[in-house]
Amino acid sequence: MSLLTTTLGLYRDSFLDAGRALGRSVWAVVALVVAYVVMAVASRLLAPFGFAGGFVMAIVQAVAIGWYLSLVAIGVQGRRRVLASDLRDNVGHHASTVISVLFVFWIASLVFMLLPPVAGLAAALVASLVFNSVPEMVYQEDAESIGLLGDAMRFMQQNWPEWLGAQIIGGLLLVAWAFAFHGALALPLALSLIQMFGPFFGFVQVGGMALLDNTPKAYAGAVVLLAFTHFFLLFRGHLYKRLARSSRRGRAWRARM
Repeated sequence: MSLLTTTLGLYRDSFLDAGRALGRSVWAVVALVVAYVVMAVASRLLAPFGFAGGFVMAIVQAVAIGWYLSLVAIGVQGRRRVLASDLRDNVGHHASTVISVLFVFWIASLVFMLLPPVAGLAAALVASLVFNSVPEMVYQEDAESIGLLGDAMRFMQQNWPEWLGAQIIGGLLLVAWAFAFHGALALPLALSLIQMFGPFFGFVQVGGMALLDNTPKAYAGAVVLLAFTHFFLLFRGHLYKRLARSSRRGRAWRARM
């Protein structure tokens, strides 16, 4: 059986699982909105404190990312629904892992700043592709910092056609969303949105990206984007689980059987 046929089967099964998980994890979407609001308020309050404020802001961001991903994990595991009490009980989950990853990328960003603008942008794009599965590995694997990034690189080496194919589909859907709700800003907005799903954890900024103006159409677009963001992260979680726990040869053999 061809790689394309097997991969489409993976996408179908992960899509169906994500659809079921979406109904069980509505409270996680609430957390995604709350995370953005908290980060926006914290950014304003900490802005006057310079480097110290930036350091505290990075911790706030890491807590928000880990908190939301812990709720995504409940949806992906599929054992129960995400409860309102989870919004309180899961604060702080995965924060140390996210901090360790953000620290590595902060060091890398300092290096990128020394490069010419085009080279720095290319380096950031390569990092986004090579380490694209980091959000899923934060809540599905037991590793941190350099170890987690090394595992992400090995995962991508083994599964890049299946994984990146799904990201291309998600990116095209984001482009369609941008044109539908923000026509004039479609292309630059779509490029920024595509970076949501990867090692820079851009999904926590989706609240700000969604509302570019105060119109009914913009609010409708925000609801669509929030729902898509959460659904796509659930889809990625199920896809990662299938890819990480099997080999390409094994998947082809099971598909034939």
